[in-house]
Amino acid sequence: FDTPRLLRDAQVLPIWEGTTNVLTLDAVRSMAREGTLDALLADARSRLPQDGDLGAQAKQVREALDRLETEAGPVLAGASHDAKVLVERLAAAYRAALLVRAGEEGSQRQRHVATLYVEGFLAPAMEQVALDLGEGYDELVWL
Repeated sequence: FDTPRLLRDAQVLPIWEGTTNVLTLDAVRSMAREGTLDALLADARSRLPQDGDLGAQAKQVREALDRLETEAGPVLAGASHDAKVLVERLAAAYRAALLVRAGEEGSQRQRHVATLYVEGFLAPAMEQVALDLGEGYDELVWL
């Protein structure tokens, strides 16, 4: 009666489970096999302005992208214990690039949102071992 369930659990439990973890592993596989990391970094960098009202924020995003490119090496070589943080940081950096671009081309409010995101989300995300993306959210909600 319990044998089929035990057999199923014995086969499933060693797998790194959960939607986020499965997506993380898929993203890392794609970066390692298909070179999507280079494409993502190139696209993010191409969106950043060289100067302008958000030049300082664009510089922070560029520095984050450069650091992530370096940190990706061990993960792509198989150090999967750092994979989730790397993928979350890549997502934060890409979002920051999109917001800086929108802020540079948009209204004062969009520039303010881009500044808050870079300083309130991206900068802390680059320093934390595990990301809590809920921090800083309250400040953005009121904009």
